[in-house]
Amino acid sequence: MFEDEFIGNRMRPEWRWDDPQGGGSWAERQGYLEMRTEPGQDLWHGNGSGGDMSAPRLLMRVPGDFAIETRMRITPQLREHGGLLVWKNANRFLRLEKTSGPHAFRGDVRFERHVGRSFNLRGRGAGLRNVRELFLRLERRGNQFSSFASHDGIQWKSCGQTNIGMGEATDVGLHALCPGNIPPTLTRFDYFRVFKRKSEVAEYRPVIAEQTGQVSDEERERRDADRRERAMRDMF
Repeated sequence: MFEDEFIGNRMRPEWRWDDPQGGGSWAERQGYLEMRTEPGQDLWHGNGSGGDMSAPRLLMRVPGDFAIETRMRITPQLREHGGLLVWKNANRFLRLEKTSGPHAFRGDVRFERHVGRSFNLRGRGAGLRNVRELFLRLERRGNQFSSFASHDGIQWKSCGQTNIGMGEATDVGLHALCPGNIPPTLTRFDYFRVFKRKSEVAEYRPVIAEQTGQVSDEERERRDADRRERAMRDMF
């Protein structure tokens, strides 16, 4: 397992920062990663024309099956536009992301497949447009990729699946966008995790939170953390 909680101001050696046109920026704050992008920075080839591939991304190489996960803090202004990325090359990649409020998608969670200079929407995360925090997760089992989103890291919703050949090893990580002429985006990630095991990845089983009575905020946070840990153990 790999985990980066972005504490400090140095990039971990596993990471590679890729910013083709230098329009993006990143900074590790005390406990989160901040990625800024300027208008026009995107990660798609367009519908025959008008595309842009200059969006910044933070990537690492991972072989075999895996699950990757992050948590994003969402502002009331919905300035965030980014999420998880699985990247083989510029003609073969997957995006699971939260879109920004000013964009045409109005804060939706989307799972997109980009192959051969064309893209296909594989699914959406319903009911997550106005959450204050968002968990995203992508799992690989061979050529099958499954996407999930959650408002609490316990109850997960499917955002779609796709089958795509990526080879034995591929790059995974985080990305941020600012498509079209929307205002600059500011996307923050609390952590990034990679889960692996030697045997095949277990079939995903959603975990439904138990109904709890009136408890303190501290006790609720402890219980939520315990449930998240159990949910991750059940999935892997």
